[in-house]
Amino acid sequence: MRFFLVFVLMVLSLYASRDGGPYIGGGYCSSTIDTNGYFEMKEDSSSGYKIYAGAYINNNFSVEFETIRDLTYQTLDEEYSFILYDINTQAHYQFFNRTIDTFLKFGVGEIDYDKNKGFSFVYGGGIAWWINERFSLKAGYDIYSFGYDENNDNSADKDFNINYFYTSFEVQF
Repeated sequence: MRFFLVFVLMVLSLYASRDGGPYIGGGYCSSTIDTNGYFEMKEDSSSGYKIYAGAYINNNFSVEFETIRDLTYQTLDEEYSFILYDINTQAHYQFFNRTIDTFLKFGVGEIDYDKNKGFSFVYGGGIAWWINERFSLKAGYDIYSFGYDENNDNSADKDFNINYFYTSFEVQF
C-alpha cells in the first residue's frame, strides 16, 4: 500500500500546473485518543512528529502523503504506540494575495499499533501563513478515525479517534 501511495503522489506531482508544485514539510503534533469509554486511560495524551510530502495541483487543490510517529498512550494495564500513514486531498482558499491559506483535508490511511494494522479515515483543517513563495508555517487540527477489532473476526467492533493539533514548516519547490 505504501508503494502505491508514493507512486500516486509522484505521478500527480508531475502533472502539477505552474501555480502548483511539489512540497515537503515537517512539524510537531500534540494529540489525544478518544476510546469512547472502551478503555480506561491512565494517559490519553501524547506528542509526536509529522513528516509529509505532496504536490499542489493548483492554488486551490493539493494531494499529500503524511506520517505521524511517536504517539504513545497508556491504559491502566498497557502502553500502546501508534504510527499513522495517510494520503489525503486538500481544498485551499487563499486570502491577501496568497499570504493566508485556509484548507480542509480528507483522506484514508493505515494505522499501526503494537503489531496490529488497520484502515483509517483522516479529516481536518487548518491555516497556513506564506512567508514568501516557497516557505510557509502551518497550524491545523486533524482527526484519525479507526476501528478496533475486539474479537478478532476482521471487523471493527469499536470506533476510536486520535485527535491532534499540529504546527509545521513547509517548503515548496
